[in-house]
Amino acid sequence: LFKDCKIIHDEWGSSPERYEQTKSYTYFNRFDPQIQLSNIVWYRKQYGIIPFLGLMLHYWLWVILFLLFKILSNLFKLKSPFANFENQIRFTKMIGLFSKYFWKILFKIPTFYKIK
Repeated sequence: LFKDCKIIHDEWGSSPERYEQTKSYTYFNRFDPQIQLSNIVWYRKQYGIIPFLGLMLHYWLWVILFLLFKILSNLFKLKSPFANFENQIRFTKMIGLFSKYFWKILFKIPTFYKIK
C-alpha cells in the first residue's frame, strides 16, 4: 500500500523530545503544552470571549488550589509544607505560558502561537 514510505508519523511527529522518558505527566499537566495552547486558541474562536475568560479563570484558580492542596497534604503527612513541589511548579509554569498569550487570544490578534 505505502511501498515508498519508510516512516509514517503520527500527530506527535518524531522529535526525540516528544518521546523523552524523563518527562512525568500528571492529571493536571498530562498534555503537551503546544497542543493545549492550540486547544485554548480554538476554544476562544469557537465559543467566544465569556467562555474563554471562564476557562482562563478556571486555570488560574487551579494554580492556587493545586498549590494549597499540596501544602495541606504535606502538613497532614508532617512534612515540610513546601516539599515535593515539582508538579505544582511545572503546572504553574505551563499556565504562565498560556497567560503570556492571553491578550492576543482574547482580542484574536493574528500571531504565531508557538511555544519555544
